[in-house]
Amino acid sequence: MRDSIRQRVQALGLTLPTPSQPIANYINHVISRNPLFISGQIPLLGGKPAYVGRLGESLGDKGRHVRTAVGVSSLPGGVAVEVDAVFELQP
Repeated sequence: MRDSIRQRVQALGLTLPTPSQPIANYINHVISRNPLFISGQIPLLGGKPAYVGRLGESLGDKGRHVRTAVGVSSLPGGVAVEVDAVFELQP
């Protein structure tokens, strides 16, 4: 992480967790020129699922958003949400 980003995170009083290793056979991120693709991140706290259940039950309408994966009956560890994201990196 670049120092300016690290400093901004610290100034906000935030602590970033240590990135976890993938729990299956996949790559958790890919940088392709400027886009950064993040795959299948689940909410962990202390190495354990932070939120379990079904998204609609836990978050109601607040959990509605554009989805990149649909039709799964369950997620790893029973977590309520798995996040995929695409970020445009700026130099």
